[in-house]
Amino acid sequence: MNNFIDKTLYEINRIVKDFLFFEVVETPDFWKDVKDDIKIVILILSLIGVSLIHNLCFLLLAYFLLLIFAYLLKIDLRKFMKRSFSFVLFFTVLIVIPYLFFNPETLNIGYSHKGLYVALRLIFRVLISISLANILFFTTPWINIVKGLRMLGVPSLAIAIIYMTYRYIFFFANLAQDIFLAKKSRTIEFNYKREYSFIGSAIGLLFMKARMLSEEVSQGMISRGFGKEFHPIIKREKYTIKDFLPIIMEILIIGVLIWMDRKFYLN
Repeated sequence: MNNFIDKTLYEINRIVKDFLFFEVVETPDFWKDVKDDIKIVILILSLIGVSLIHNLCFLLLAYFLLLIFAYLLKIDLRKFMKRSFSFVLFFTVLIVIPYLFFNPETLNIGYSHKGLYVALRLIFRVLISISLANILFFTTPWINIVKGLRMLGVPSLAIAIIYMTYRYIFFFANLAQDIFLAKKSRTIEFNYKREYSFIGSAIGLLFMKARMLSEEVSQGMISRGFGKEFHPIIKREKYTIKDFLPIIMEILIIGVLIWMDRKFYLN
């Protein structure tokens, strides 16, 4: 890489792939046997439970329990924490910086310990939420997540949009990289003015290709009989009491954390 444009492009492409591509790990039998829709329900219940915890100490306890669970699922903790903290550092920290200089009790401007406490609480809520989603993505193939959403009654049109958006992101990230690589292979002398002009042209070309591809895909889907309904292959299975045990355990754990949080918070 001879210039910052190449470095920036490849770094953005790498970040996009790191955030969206998950290498599914081989999990133990106790989690592998859990149905896909049950996993999604557990995720939703966990997200609701985390949003109801107010005390920072119990949020730290919840994150510690989450790390233990990820370790039991044989997830690489370094990669797991890297993904979670990367998202938090890029987005959430920028949002909570004003809290450091604002007192929510007195509404005064200036550094306050209360503002720092509120900022840390928000950071750990987001961190736990992202980590919960990462556990699902690390342990469940994408097509199984789509199947689980459909079994939970999510509209087929919404699932089709999510499914195609997920594929389009990778396609256009690689397409942008190919455009710049093709241009670089034909460049003899580097010129900043010409490079900036090329960036504008490349962005316009990328949008034109996106529009043309959307039309081609739409026409291809219509010609193959695609309608408004998106029907992934779903094998209906019977539910037993054993299938609902993970949900019961999750409710008990979240319930205990919320009860202890309320008892400490109210006192």
